[in-house]
Amino acid sequence: MTTSAVSSAALVATPLSVKESMLDFNYSVENIELTVKQFIAEANKVYDQVASVVNPTFETVFYPFAMISNRQGTKRNVFYLLANTSMDKATRDACEEAEKIFSKFDIDVYAREDLFKVMSAVYENKAEMDKLCKEDIRLVEKIVEDFLDNGLSLQKEDREKLKEMKKHLSELEISFGQNVSADKSSILFTREELAGLPESFLEDHKTQDKDGFEKYLVTTKYPDLFPVLNYAQNEETRQKISFLNNTRCPENIELLQEAVEIRRNSAKLLGYKNHAELIVKKKMAKTPESVMEFENDLLAKLTVLAKQEIKEFEKLKKMDKEAANEEYNDLFAWDWDYYGNKIKEKNYNVDQEIIKQYFSVDKVVPGILSIYENMLGLHFVKVENPPVWHPDVEMYEAWEADKSKFIGHFYLDLYPRDNKYSHAAMFTLRSGTMKPDGTFEYPSSALVTNFPKPTFDKTWRVATFGHIMGGYDAGYYGYLWSKVFSQDMFEARFKKEGLFNKQTGMDYRREILAPGGSRDASISLEKFLGRKPQNTAFMRAIGLACDEE
Repeated sequence: MTTSAVSSAALVATPLSVKESMLDFNYSVENIELTVKQFIAEANKVYDQVASVVNPTFETVFYPFAMISNRQGTKRNVFYLLANTSMDKATRDACEEAEKIFSKFDIDVYAREDLFKVMSAVYENKAEMDKLCKEDIRLVEKIVEDFLDNGLSLQKEDREKLKEMKKHLSELEISFGQNVSADKSSILFTREELAGLPESFLEDHKTQDKDGFEKYLVTTKYPDLFPVLNYAQNEETRQKISFLNNTRCPENIELLQEAVEIRRNSAKLLGYKNHAELIVKKKMAKTPESVMEFENDLLAKLTVLAKQEIKEFEKLKKMDKEAANEEYNDLFAWDWDYYGNKIKEKNYNVDQEIIKQYFSVDKVVPGILSIYENMLGLHFVKVENPPVWHPDVEMYEAWEADKSKFIGHFYLDLYPRDNKYSHAAMFTLRSGTMKPDGTFEYPSSALVTNFPKPTFDKTWRVATFGHIMGGYDAGYYGYLWSKVFSQDMFEARFKKEGLFNKQTGMDYRREILAPGGSRDASISLEKFLGRKPQNTAFMRAIGLACDEE
């Protein structure tokens, strides 16, 4: 839910102190359950009041709706983070149950005909809408759209059917995620089977099998999976870990099949051709056809380069097979990373073991923060003894460069541990919100990753920030889509005007970061670029010749 409703209230922000704005992560199981129960009771009172408004206006309908939704978002986000990061199983279970309750509660709220009635009255009142700023108009449109996508334009029977499907889908999605988080798939390898892996990796994974023989335990978590796929010389080893990774959580197959069917049926009930059409209409691409055109265009242009790379991979694998006096057996999925890494070493003299000495976590994190400080006109302060959910977590304050204004908090949860979210993701915890009493709640976010934890008797591991995260479904193309525009912004402004050009950095903050979801992303891009976005910079970056802009 966006917070844009506050702008029309003409309030003057009285910021809370930095200390007061810190979030609390110290929840007992009982406190989690009580918080959810009390909040839903409070929210229902607000929604009932909104639904009973006689003369609906933006301030009497959308403003209170947005404010209570924001408060719910903060509580829900904190519990969602704890469900994915807490060391305590009871806490994780309670937070997962809270997510189920909140999810079903949202479905019930967005199916309320009485709420939709007063919102429609505002939306259809031209005089009322003409009073609003663009940001508030967008809020109204988004909320109304959300109600429509929950079936408020359908007959009652179909609306109830859709609501039940959505609730069941929510249960399936949560169960799917729980299964992935709980997965502990692993394989015991011998030292010989892991030939090619750095000695530091072997030291970290040394264990014993049931007979007391030395073995090495490898899981499907990224810090284990990627090194094996990149360095293991034994093809069978790469095949085993690849197969294990791609076949884990077999119980999710049935859940996924059922979820796909529900999504298809829900979209068709709402009048869409498919689930993708329902999802993508809210994205920058707007239609599945635009996405397919984008991807097919790339596919056609990349095919030639891909065939060239495949030939190089095949050549290297054939050489390996000949050296081992084995028969060449084709190129497989588990070969891509390994031979891609060998190409880097052979053609470009890139040795990851040497490179990582210069990119340890203790150097990368301060380095990246320093770049952001210079580029965006910010100042970061590490908080000592912060209130966090685990001792490894670091907390930072973000200020304007001249320290005149506090901006918000962010957290870094960088290292793996049992039962923690196993990939990498950014968790929004609280959106910046101006409250009815005039105080301002500062935004907070957490970056959760799984870099191997540093030790003091050996070199720290290289920090990499690539990841794949769940929840994208029909919007998964967004990874590649965003690369096109980020490359365009970099070449058009930062490369030309200077990486640390303060005006460029402030333009980026003002036109890209600050508006957030308050306007369409295409508008923000055009404002920053001074023109419509193009893909030529991205094409050059991936090795495809193209005409100059």
